[in-house]
Amino acid sequence: ILMELLKDKSAPVRLKAAIVLGQLKGHSKEAAPVLLEAYKNGAPALRYQILPALGPMALENEEVLLLLLRATGDADKQTQFLASLTINKNQPALFAPLAKVLDHADPVVRRQAVRHLGSAGKEAVPALGRLLKDKDWDTRFWAAHALWRIEKNPHTVLAVMLEANTKEDPTMKRAAREVVLQMRPPAKEALAIYQAILKDGTPPTKVQGADAGWHLTGK
Repeated sequence: ILMELLKDKSAPVRLKAAIVLGQLKGHSKEAAPVLLEAYKNGAPALRYQILPALGPMALENEEVLLLLLRATGDADKQTQFLASLTINKNQPALFAPLAKVLDHADPVVRRQAVRHLGSAGKEAVPALGRLLKDKDWDTRFWAAHALWRIEKNPHTVLAVMLEANTKEDPTMKRAAREVVLQMRPPAKEALAIYQAILKDGTPPTKVQGADAGWHLTGK
């Protein structure tokens, strides 16, 4: 019945049938085209309805996964939120499909994929390590950030975090400082970051920065 409803004359009927069918394993091939077309041509409210339904289909359909990843970087904040939430809800099953698109030609896809692999296991490390040399800076940074969350290896990511601290992006700078503050023992190469945190960090990070600086300088 659902397959027949995908051909219904009514667009809302086709959409509802595709959403239900897409939740059934092995049926993304039939449901995905209907949802992708509706998303492409739909108003924001319709897109908000479609995004949560795409998670299970992203496991089997790369085109759906690519749409979700691009949506996480959308200018619309609600679209960003729903796309990210959909990806997160379907982890860890999505880790393998995410790793497969790390070499995609679109830097937005690579960038958003690495940001969702920080909770993956060590099987993602080789692919993430390759992206430390990616031509896109944001991809390099978030690959390093994901590697830190997985491995906690300062030698792998310190250079990237030091560079990130020189950037204007406040989100990136804050994330880099959080990583550097977690390094034990404190990294002597990051002394300038610890000192900067003492000037403009939050009260908790100022305490951490002071502690790290004391371990390095004794004062």
